[in-house]
Amino acid sequence: MAAPAPPSLPQNPSLPPRPASGSISAATVSAAPELRDFKKESIAFVPSTLKRKRPGAVAGSTSKVNAAPSLGPPSGTEEPEAVPAARPDLLSALRDQFGTAPVREAKTEGAKSKSDYENTKDWRRHKPECKLLSTVGLDRQEGYPFTVKAVLFPVDGDTPRIIDVHYKLRQTPDGSNPHILQHIPDFGPWLGSSKPRPASIQKDGLNGRPLGRSLLLVCDDSFQHNGSAPNTSIQRIIGEGGHKSKWAGHVLGFREREPAVMIAQLDDIKLEDVEVFKKYFREGHIGRHILNMSNYPELPVGFDWAADLLAAVPARR
Repeated sequence: MAAPAPPSLPQNPSLPPRPASGSISAATVSAAPELRDFKKESIAFVPSTLKRKRPGAVAGSTSKVNAAPSLGPPSGTEEPEAVPAARPDLLSALRDQFGTAPVREAKTEGAKSKSDYENTKDWRRHKPECKLLSTVGLDRQEGYPFTVKAVLFPVDGDTPRIIDVHYKLRQTPDGSNPHILQHIPDFGPWLGSSKPRPASIQKDGLNGRPLGRSLLLVCDDSFQHNGSAPNTSIQRIIGEGGHKSKWAGHVLGFREREPAVMIAQLDDIKLEDVEVFKKYFREGHIGRHILNMSNYPELPVGFDWAADLLAAVPARR
């Protein structure tokens, strides 16, 4: 006996009729296989300027993708896009006409050569001198308008100290070098009307090493017999067991610019220069030159250029 059919819901009159059960079982869905290129699909929205092969592509690469088949050649025959010729400019035209500029040697950032440092320092010293010469002139300078650092060994002091000494400019007496102006110091505040007595020092002691520079020691030329008071600061430097040198009056120490034989100009004193003067006092020298003649083989022995620096100092009354 056949089983009774399962109950079903009543048919809705607004819906289309149900298909027969046999037609549903016979329906079949089929599709042909399709090979997809996912790499090609991933770059479908990349701009065409980025899809073209660049001249600097890696050698040996065999993968080629024609991302714009409607614009480029067919796959397998793609060629690099021709680069348009560069437009001529003014710089390239001048380079073809005059050649390339010489290559300058690069300097390490933050490092300066000795010549750069000396030129900068020299300009700082010359700047006020050049300003006066361009505005007033050499013949109309008033008094001693410039200053230089010197060391003073005071007559009644305990220790030497750095001071400012005023100076003025003057052309060389013989006019041999009109482009170099000499420095003429004002010794009046320390030596009064007395004649200055210079001594050049170019070695660290009588038998010491050459300094590579020139120092100038200036004192009263007649301090040994004019009743000047003894210099207590120098006597303290010499000490109890040193030479019994009878220094008197104020004594000044300067640093000269090189070559001192050609120019008579002063430079700011340094602390190492003060130590050289102290050794000079301890060795018992008074007004004696200590020269390094190996630097000046053309000069006769006994040549005194330090006196030329003081030749134009006016005597004070």
